[in-house]
Amino acid sequence: MIEYRKETFQCSCGKNHTNPIDGIIIGSGALSQLSLAPQRLGLGQHALLITDEVVMGIMGNAILEQLRAAGCDTRVLAYTLPVLPDEKHIFEFLRMCDSSVDFFVAAGTGVVNDITRFLSAKLNKPYLSIPTAPSMDGYSAKVSLLFVDGVKQTLEAIYPKAIYADTDYLKGAPKKLLAAGVGDLAAKITACADWKISGIVNGEYYCQESVDKLMRVVDMSMEVSSGLAQNDEVAVQSLTDGLMLSGIVMHWVGSSRPLAGAEHHITHFWGMQSGRPQHLHGIEVAVGTLIMLQTYARIAEYDFSKFNPSEIAARMPDERTWRSKIEEICGEHAHVIFEQQANKVFDKEQIQHRIERIIAHEKEIKQVISGIVKYEPVLRKTLEILGAPTTAAELGISPADLKTSFLWAKEIRPKYVVLDLAYDLGILEQLADRL
Repeated sequence: MIEYRKETFQCSCGKNHTNPIDGIIIGSGALSQLSLAPQRLGLGQHALLITDEVVMGIMGNAILEQLRAAGCDTRVLAYTLPVLPDEKHIFEFLRMCDSSVDFFVAAGTGVVNDITRFLSAKLNKPYLSIPTAPSMDGYSAKVSLLFVDGVKQTLEAIYPKAIYADTDYLKGAPKKLLAAGVGDLAAKITACADWKISGIVNGEYYCQESVDKLMRVVDMSMEVSSGLAQNDEVAVQSLTDGLMLSGIVMHWVGSSRPLAGAEHHITHFWGMQSGRPQHLHGIEVAVGTLIMLQTYARIAEYDFSKFNPSEIAARMPDERTWRSKIEEICGEHAHVIFEQQANKVFDKEQIQHRIERIIAHEKEIKQVISGIVKYEPVLRKTLEILGAPTTAAELGISPADLKTSFLWAKEIRPKYVVLDLAYDLGILEQLADRL
């Protein structure tokens, strides 16, 4: 059994890091501790269980039994599949909830937790999370990914009071959900590289200790990942631990910086192109991670000293031209990009200085790249073993849409990522042609 408890500690980065979640319990029989939560955490006696019809059939009775043992009166909202984190399903939730409900219990994966987390914050009522598959890192998050007007947006939410990740149930998760978890965990490889390079280029705050701890669990999970195909409990627990620690690291550093980078940007862009996600988030992120690992490897092939900062900066568009292109590419969703990029820099002198810093720190940047490219074949093999897609084509993304997303996904969020690095070096178009 693995347990994480609420803590605060002084980090070598100079900041105090805090995990505000009262308890995260991972292992066989973790669900049996649910009955202790209402009294221990002072939650009250009236619960609303939010889940879906499939999960209800698998573990719904076990959850209700635990809540009855705690003396709780429980209502149940079991969504009919398919369910998306959108306005319709948020409204269904609100119809089931009134002032008599004291707390929520979210039993499910991404969608159920995103909706519950968001409304827990809005209604000022606490919630508990019961993962049903190690398919994402968002169980301990304090933001929700919701579709608003057809665009996936990150909105402020609240973390759960406690999480009960019972491997007796998690090990039975379908292989596609396990593959999604592998993808979401592997994303930390490129996200942390993006973060470190932004620290080198832009002076952005960076915490090496947090990254080191995160990469240790990534390595451990990758070492046993082949066992996921046989639903091996050790492999499932290792993957779950990595995903849970990812969420804790987000609390430590106060942002999703070490969790999501360019590999997430491009998948969000795919969702915007299609209007709705076509696959599980982690499945898409896995492919996005492979694409970004390949991108990093190709950037390392270039001699940075051959680039001319003033010429590259001069070719970059001014704000008016950029906005016009965003409207052309993103159509009705352009306003979301404009909001995200409200502080985008267009001053040619500032851009030139940034490119000069990249060139000056070529050795450091290439050291970061050399530390991550080794993961590409390991990730690809694991996904293949689990029968998951490894290319954008397998996700149904056309070559034209892939190229467009590669060129413009950097605008989805204001984070500096590998796509920005390639753009600053003037090679983004070349790399797009090699996809």
